[in-house]
Amino acid sequence: AELRKRMGLRQEDVLAFSQSAISKLESRKDIKISTLIEYLDNIGMGVEIKVYPKNKKGITQEEVVLLKTD
Repeated sequence: AELRKRMGLRQEDVLAFSQSAISKLESRKDIKISTLIEYLDNIGMGVEIKVYPKNKKGITQEEVVLLKTD
């Protein structure tokens, strides 16, 4: 909800979802990545998912981008 509000949008303004679907989506604690991508795309935002090794000694801490949307 915070991201949508930062973009100056009301729940009714997100065209790919009904207002009630947005309300449910924004109150969830977990969400499918595909749904998150669609939601963010419809509010004018992209998403980037990175992975990185946990703090392992002797391993270079290198991030890898798994997904990036425009």
